[in-house]
Formats: sequence, structure tokens, C-alpha cells
Amino acid sequence: MSDHSYDLAIVGAGPGGVAAARAASDHGLRVVVIDDQPAAGGQIFRQPVRPALYPPDRFGKKHSAAGTGMASVLGRDGVSHLPGAEVVGLQRRDDAGFTVFCHRDGQMVDVVAERVLIAAGCHDMAVPFEGWTLPGVMGAGGIQAMLKGQGVVPGKSVVLAGSHPLLLVIAAQLVAFGTPPQGVFFSQSPLRAGLSMRSPITALANLPVFIEGLKAYSMLRQHGVPVHFNRVIDKAEGARKLERITMRSTDGAAPIEMDCDVLGVGYGFTASTELLRQMGAECTWSMTGGGWIVTHDDDMQSSVPNLYVAGEVAGIGGAPTAKVEGEIAGLAVAKAAGKVVSSTRYLRLAARRLRRRNFARLLQKLADPGVEILRQMRRDEAVLCRCECVGVGDFRKSLHNNSHLATLNAAKLLTRVGMGACQGRFCQVAATDEIARRRGGMPDGAKPFAARFPVRPVPLSAFRLPADD
Repeated sequence: MSDHSYDLAIVGAGPGGVAAARAASDHGLRVVVIDDQPAAGGQIFRQPVRPALYPPDRFGKKHSAAGTGMASVLGRDGVSHLPGAEVVGLQRRDDAGFTVFCHRDGQMVDVVAERVLIAAGCHDMAVPFEGWTLPGVMGAGGIQAMLKGQGVVPGKSVVLAGSHPLLLVIAAQLVAFGTPPQGVFFSQSPLRAGLSMRSPITALANLPVFIEGLKAYSMLRQHGVPVHFNRVIDKAEGARKLERITMRSTDGAAPIEMDCDVLGVGYGFTASTELLRQMGAECTWSMTGGGWIVTHDDDMQSSVPNLYVAGEVAGIGGAPTAKVEGEIAGLAVAKAAGKVVSSTRYLRLAARRLRRRNFARLLQKLADPGVEILRQMRRDEAVLCRCECVGVGDFRKSLHNNSHLATLNAAKLLTRVGMGACQGRFCQVAATDEIARRRGGMPDGAKPFAARFPVRPVPLSAFRLPADD
């Protein structure tokens, strides 16, 4: 195992992590940015695994320019970049600071830092429904990751369904790759967009986001891609893999059945807070904001001293929010390290963060399918925990027969939900809502699943010490 020491270790090379690295290194701090991808960008600006995999403007000039700009930050003096490294644990050191445990190239690498910033982003919220474990059913963000990272479409006949406006963007990207989706199904009414008019100042301040959505919608219409509203996934079917889906109506219309080999599901996102929860950072529940998200102060510091957050782990907010929060965290770390930080710059960023978070809350309302729709999709026949093959009906029966179960960890001990390799990343949101549903609301003292080391599966061979010469 190798040992490196830094002033700040950043987990995540997306907009938030890179912005923090820039701000901290501007003030002379030694920074390391650790990320599991081969290049900087995060999900929103994910770069291809190798150059020239597809035309550089396939996702627009902004995408390629962002990748180039972020790479330049990670290449500057004072900033080290550890690509292809999966962070699987975090531990406070006896003397001071933290040890960040990484799995890279089949080995464990220990990174020592006085302070740590987690900007790990989020992943598609898993939504249990009948047939959701079939091969071919995947998160819509997973489809986008394959397009951007690998330059491939995961199937020949793709359908997108959910509630998030990002589905329009992904559908347009599929068109650009020569595989238009068979259809896009939204659970909301088209009138839901009218919510933005209740906050006209916030909406106008973020007009480019709405324009991007309108451009994507126009592109789909030009290529004959149908966009449906008031439609919810009823079930997915297939012998060994996905073959067909049924979409039911929320307004009394007849169901729609379609043959397809890929279904991209996009009803929201779940914040990747495992490392923070492993350290005991305080979390709060937000069904629309990312599940269990981490609380923080104005400096983006969590309840654990010297452990900072930025972006989705503090609540789903998108790349612009992550960027400004990352910069704030980087400046806060510099100030804590005794560096002189411009108060004017800091106050300007604080005001910008407020505007970004206001827009994030508006977007969450626009994208919210509603808890009742998700509960209706989650019928007894569906699988709740795919790692341990626990059904929704069995979990509900256990909650009914054991009225004392009020926390995820207690339910895990009895039902094995959350016991698998993913440690509840996929079932946590649904299981939390089932407990809340059973008890008439979120119970007092509710907490997320305990996060264990390693937070991601690691082969035992990675823990072998090198043989003596």
C-alpha cells in the first residue's frame, strides 16, 4: 500500500470537485482529486474512455469545452489527479486528518489528507415495479453514461419512462446516435410545467435550462419520437431479458403495450452519501432531493469536523449548484488552513448558491412523480431488494407483523433488505418510504442504512500485502 499526504482530498472529479480543487489550489493548498472515471467530468460532462470515440461535438461544444477545462485544472501545479480509483472507505486518523481508502488497479491505495471533501454525485433512483430486475431495464442515467463514456447505445429498441425532464435530453442524444427511442413516457401532465410560472424570477434566471429542454423536445418531434404524458410503468416482461412493457394511464385511458429491449427509468436521483454516512455525518430525509442527504453549514462542512460536501450529496441540484458549492467548500478549506480568502468573493458565491438552490427546488417540484404513483408501481409482486431477493409483499408483511420496526437498520436485521453488496443503495429509498407509509409518516429517529467498509465490493486479492523480496 502506498501512502500520500495532502491538505485536501476530494472525492469526485465532477463540476463540484474540480471547482473545489481550483479554489483550494489557488490558495496554495496541496490537493488530490480521486475519481473512478478515467477523465474528469462527472456524469454531466462524462468524457469518452478514449479520444475520437465519437465526434467531439456530439454532445455540444459546451460538453467538450467543459471536459478540456476541467482536465486543465487537474493538471495544474499543486493538484494531483487519481483517476480510475474507487473510494471504498474513509477513516479518521489518530494524529489528525483522514485516511481515504481507494481501490485502484487491483490494489488498495491509502491517501492521507488533513481535510476531505465529498462530491460523489448521485445515481438513478431505483424504482421497484414488476419486472424491473430484468436485463434491459436500467436507469436513464445509465443509458446516458454508455452514450458518453462508451459511445454505444445499449439496445436496438429503447423506451424512456419517468418524470424527470432529463429524459428529453437523453432521448435527443439517442437520436444523435442514430437510434431514436420508441417513445418517451412522462407520469405528469404537460401542465406541470406551469409550476415554473409560480417562481418566474427563478425560472427566468435559469432560462437556458428550459431552452435546452425545449430544443430537445423539438428535435424529438422532428424525428417522429412520440412523447406521452400521464403514463406510468405498469410492468416489464420477458423470458430471460426485457421483451415488452406495459404503460398504464393516470387519467383513465387504455394501457399501452410496446415491444422493446431497453427501458430507461428516470423518476429522480439518489445522493451517493455512503462515505459520509460511514463517518457518522448527520443526514436528513428528502424524497425529492435525493433520499438521505447530508446536512452542512454555510461553509459546506458536514457535522463531522473537516469533512466537507458539495453538490448532490447535499441535495440534488445539478452541475451549476455543485460548481458553486465546490468553490465555496474549496475557499472554506483554504480559510481553515490559515490562508487569506476574499470575503467579497465568498459573499458573491453565497448569493449565487442561494439562487441555484432555489432553482434546484423548483426543478425537484417539476420532476416529482408524487409518492402515491411510486407506491402504486411498487406492487406486492415486485422485488424490493434485488441483492437479497426480498419481495415488496414480504417486506410489507414483516412491517405489519412487527410494528416496532421504525428504522432501516432494524428492518434489515429481520428481513435482510439492504444486506447485500450494494448496502441498500438501490432499495433504500423504497424501503424508507415503506416504513413511513406503514407508520403514517417518517418515524422519529429514522436513519439511513449504516454504511460498512468497503462501501463498494473489492476483491480479496486487493488486500494482500506484497511478498517480501
